[in-house]
Amino acid sequence: MSVDIARVFSDSWTIIKQRFFQLLGMWIVFFVLNLLYTMIGGAFIGGSVFAMGATAASVDDPGMLLGGLGIGVAVMMFAFYLGSIVIIFAQQCAMSALGTPLRPVQFNDALMAGFKGGVTFIAIAILLAIAYFAFFLVSALIGLVLSAIDGAAVLLTTVLFFPLLVYLALRLSVIVPVVAVDRVFNPLTAIRRTWGMTSGKVLSILGVYLVIIAIALVLLGIPFFLMFGSVFLAGASGSDAAGLAAAGSMIGGFLLLIPMFLIYSVIAIVISACLHAQLTDTRVEEATQTFS
Repeated sequence: MSVDIARVFSDSWTIIKQRFFQLLGMWIVFFVLNLLYTMIGGAFIGGSVFAMGATAASVDDPGMLLGGLGIGVAVMMFAFYLGSIVIIFAQQCAMSALGTPLRPVQFNDALMAGFKGGVTFIAIAILLAIAYFAFFLVSALIGLVLSAIDGAAVLLTTVLFFPLLVYLALRLSVIVPVVAVDRVFNPLTAIRRTWGMTSGKVLSILGVYLVIIAIALVLLGIPFFLMFGSVFLAGASGSDAAGLAAAGSMIGGFLLLIPMFLIYSVIAIVISACLHAQLTDTRVEEATQTFS
């Protein structure tokens, strides 16, 4: 049974109208949290590096000390970036939990689901990174074998592997709402559930994401055109007035990019959550038909 794409966007529009300010508030909460985390973490790492340099200058063998402290700083930086990734994934999960049409969710509940999902996604990201590394390793080995046979075969293999990569991405495209909405915090279970949910629905899912890409091109294309298109036109004309207009247009485009990106983020996450809801309904209907 295929996905009702029209219903996905109808539900998305309803959710956006009903919960836009809650979704906006959730986006702002995580934006501020990430900003504070970056400021505090950056200051801590910068202070550690400064202290390391000051300490090394006062010892007899600074090389040995710098080596040990350098490892410590590297570990701190790794932990810092890991925390940033958790916050980004938590934001996606929290907004997805808030944007689902399956059930009403309180802001605090969505926030907690976001933090739990953010931690889960670290494990999911590691598992998927291993899987994609294996995928590229196999493709590279096949390419090496084929290169010894025929150069055109290598190009054909590369062309064929790209659709396969897109296929895998579409099969896992609703993993965020699976974690956040279904509250599946076991990474292997989340991947397995997402894979089963999208089985046989790839073309419908592709149609939904093509619309999401079109929305991105419109919403984000406008500020980018203002930022760079005006510069190109000013360079072509060569006049001072055109240069001043281009500078103003670039500033306006940059200022417009932030709210446009925010609006696009809300729309994309809600559409993904509504797609997940459709896939969930489809699975229920299929199970009912199978066992009736």
